[in-house]
Amino acid sequence: MSRIGVRLMAFNVLLVFLPLGAVVTLDRTEQQLLAAQERAMVQQGRLVAAALADAEPGEIVGSVRRAEALGLLWRLRRETTARIRVLDRDGIVLADSAAFGPRRDETRDGVGAGAGAPPGDGGSDQLRDRLLYRVGALPFRAWQEIRGRLGSFLPGAAAPVAADPRSSPAGGELETGGLGPEVQAALSGRYGAASRRLPGERWTTLHSALPIRAAPRLQVLVSTGAPSGVAGRVPLAGIEPEGGEVIGAVLLSQSTAQVLADLDAARLAVGRVIVVSLFVAALLSLWMAGTIARPLRRLRADAEGLLDAGGRLVGEIESPRRWDEIGDLRDALRALARRLRGQQEVAESFAADVAHEIKTPLAAIRSASEVLQSAESVEQRRRFTELIHANVARAEQLLSSLRELAAIDAGLEEDRVRVELAGVGSLPGCDLARLVGELVENRRAAGDAVRYEGPESGIVVRGRPERLEQVIDNLVENALSFHPAMAGDVEVRLSHDRADGDVVLRVSDRGPGIPAADLEKVFRRFYSYRPAGSEKRAGDHSHAGLGLAIVRSVVEAYGGSVVARNAAGGGAVFECRLQSME
Repeated sequence: MSRIGVRLMAFNVLLVFLPLGAVVTLDRTEQQLLAAQERAMVQQGRLVAAALADAEPGEIVGSVRRAEALGLLWRLRRETTARIRVLDRDGIVLADSAAFGPRRDETRDGVGAGAGAPPGDGGSDQLRDRLLYRVGALPFRAWQEIRGRLGSFLPGAAAPVAADPRSSPAGGELETGGLGPEVQAALSGRYGAASRRLPGERWTTLHSALPIRAAPRLQVLVSTGAPSGVAGRVPLAGIEPEGGEVIGAVLLSQSTAQVLADLDAARLAVGRVIVVSLFVAALLSLWMAGTIARPLRRLRADAEGLLDAGGRLVGEIESPRRWDEIGDLRDALRALARRLRGQQEVAESFAADVAHEIKTPLAAIRSASEVLQSAESVEQRRRFTELIHANVARAEQLLSSLRELAAIDAGLEEDRVRVELAGVGSLPGCDLARLVGELVENRRAAGDAVRYEGPESGIVVRGRPERLEQVIDNLVENALSFHPAMAGDVEVRLSHDRADGDVVLRVSDRGPGIPAADLEKVFRRFYSYRPAGSEKRAGDHSHAGLGLAIVRSVVEAYGGSVVARNAAGGGAVFECRLQSME
């Protein structure tokens, strides 16, 4: 399993520990249930004690009557879950509910009255014998042992209660002739309680003893209306108890086996939930690992196969399309690979073009220098020397253009990344109308035949002013290089196309035009179409074929387009479309 799969499994298993908290809380629930069981026993004992109290006025207070105790326990034989015994003031058992058959909980569990095991204990033993219970109980037993050892060092920790050797599930101390401390407390007028566990047994028996008091003689006195201080005045509706002597005790005994059996069933149910949760968590982890880790491994393999040993991009991202974050990553890698391939092709083409362009002047220089060595006349040496100087100037201009192109590409790359990430709106704005107007005015001041038609300002596009100025200058320079003398002005028009919202810049000349086969080629780097008679501005070698390539690079980097076409009346028209900010 991958590292992501391990983390997913750890997370799912951590979720499984949530049901374990329910198991831990069952210990506290056990204490609460045992306390509730004792309170229920006390309430039963109070009712029995109240029913057996001697309430006949004028009768000498003696002890509990055996016949009444037997009759009461007979009526309660199927209505109580505890064993009830009635004792006289000497601690002698007068009546025992165990003599009248099984109690309600014993009838429910199918345990007879004479069964040695407490009610519910057989079912609990069956639950605890199951493999799931035994395996799940191991960590909790270890935790209880550790907690017990730690608790023994804490101040005020209660010492464990030793089992009383006289006790038994069926009778307790009373059958052996002794009185337990709870019975002694009840016969002395106090509430008594005790819990006993036989050696080797898990369950305990709770004992609660309450005193049976003779019913107090109540004297209800009605006010006679005598004035205060007069003899014979009695309190208004006064109740004055008389007597209340302890005449016996009621002892209730009940095993905790049923509570423990219910808790065992709850623990086993939680254990089943944990096992199922672990199984589901494992399946989910495997599924998530398969849907996350495996596609990532395939993407990694595709990414590692993109480049060959020489560092050239040769591979493709072939992972299938997905509609999630991994699919987005796959699309991003594919886009990156396409972009790298495009850059690689451009770099290879650029290197080949540079090698070709540099090779031409170098070959001319070499040939001229070889011929110069054998030249006999001064005129020949001068002519070949000028040829060498011209080719050196051409090479220098080419290198200068290459440096300029590299700087432009570096600046445009930043703008391209910004446009891809945040759109064209992330670029700064430029008032193209004002920029074109200023550039045309500068050209006219230098003596160039250029005319501008368009607004003075107010047409704003996205892009850097220095790059857009270079676009305009290169287009005007290219038009002037083809524009015949005495043919009027080169026309520069700027307008706003309301149909699609683009800003349209057109530069037109009156030159010979461009052959249809070369309308797209003129935007390639180092490509130069020069018909005879068009080199009139700066010499035969002033054009390196990069001006229009720079125009297209800048315009497309800003989300626009540029095309060339021939005008109907002759000449060429270059049209640039840029996105408007309006």
